[in-house]
Amino acid sequence: MRSFTIQILVMSVVSALLVGCSDSTPVANTPPANSESVGTESNTVSGTDIAEVNEEKPKRRSRGPVKLTGSDSSNDTESTKVAGPDPDAVLAKMQPLQIVLGKWRGTTRKTFGMFKAVDTLQWVWDFKTDRDQPSLVITSDASPYIRTGRMTYSLQDKKFKLSTEDKDGLKRDFLGEFIQEPADEPGDDDKPQRTFKLEFTETDRSDAEPRWQLVFNQQENNRYLMELSRTRASGKFNKLDTVGTQREDTSFALNLEDYKEMTCVVSQGKGTIQVSHKGKTFWVCCTGCKAAFEDEPEVWLARHAEKQMKKE
Repeated sequence: MRSFTIQILVMSVVSALLVGCSDSTPVANTPPANSESVGTESNTVSGTDIAEVNEEKPKRRSRGPVKLTGSDSSNDTESTKVAGPDPDAVLAKMQPLQIVLGKWRGTTRKTFGMFKAVDTLQWVWDFKTDRDQPSLVITSDASPYIRTGRMTYSLQDKKFKLSTEDKDGLKRDFLGEFIQEPADEPGDDDKPQRTFKLEFTETDRSDAEPRWQLVFNQQENNRYLMELSRTRASGKFNKLDTVGTQREDTSFALNLEDYKEMTCVVSQGKGTIQVSHKGKTFWVCCTGCKAAFEDEPEVWLARHAEKQMKKE
């Protein structure tokens, strides 16, 4: 009897265990307890839509190189590396100013002692100092304001840049932009006459020298004004002087068409000087382009041929 009772107890325990196992099966397929906080009623996690969270996860896992184009980028080195130097883009911005090439005679309105200051100045291209940054260079023999200067275009600042040095060796750096865009209009001789106003403002100085402002006021192919202003105690710019500049050499007329075989193989402007290479004759527009061509003729001829193909 006692043995029978023990058997019944053992069977009861086994049955209970079997029932418990069958009840645990649904529990294994039940979502985790914390999944109730991501329910279908709110479908949010701390105020963020779950679909947005799921969409952002792949983006966070992909960490490839990021190309930045804005000036606020903290990785300017990588951005600059991708863009690289573009001398053709700089030259395209500078070409409206090519009308200043050549020799000029400048006369101040202000008197120094009993006489107005008179100087002879010259503008030429400079492609040798930095081939990736074409520049127009000015030199003067007796200017009271600018003895040497370099003008170019900054793709980074999206402005023109001018650096100058006066007779005493004082250097100034400027940033500028057009306040009157370049335009070509028929003159009295029916030749296209170039006009523009390019204003330069000196960047902040670390010394006590007043800041300067220069305006190159091109009035026709053979004449431009250099208008100078400087800051006073009020901080405003007041007119200092105006230098009237007249071309000394022969003017080359602007041509609204291609310069054909007389195109400068360096600057793409109108050629005025002939150069030779391997028995063939080519044109350059100034002594600066002549120096650059003679230094690396094969390089400039290859670039010139490439640009001519793009025009066709």
